[in-house]
Amino acid sequence: MASSVQLLPEIAGDEAANVSRIIGPMSDTDAQTFAVAYRQRRKAPMLVLGTSLLGLILLAGVHRFILGQMGMGVLFLLTGGFLGVGTVVDAVRHRTLADEHNARVAAEIAAQMSRN
Repeated sequence: MASSVQLLPEIAGDEAANVSRIIGPMSDTDAQTFAVAYRQRRKAPMLVLGTSLLGLILLAGVHRFILGQMGMGVLFLLTGGFLGVGTVVDAVRHRTLADEHNARVAAEIAAQMSRN
């Protein structure tokens, strides 16, 4: 049985624990299929951090669009990231934002695989 460390060596911490829980009951083939789909859709915490810091300088809300949060992205865009405060908070919380997105993506992929 494949583990999350073998299939997705770039993940760690809570993200790895969540993925391990999901792929635990899967066959090796299903786990590999999951890993390919997950790798394509996951967002690295450093990407979220970089794009939120970009929001301080250039265009606020890019990180929210990348995370698929269109409403918050537009709100950040129109308010300058809540006058910069929301952007700073999101820069501090970048790992949590990425982990929440990645957990949602993992659950969606697992649900889609179980339907097929």
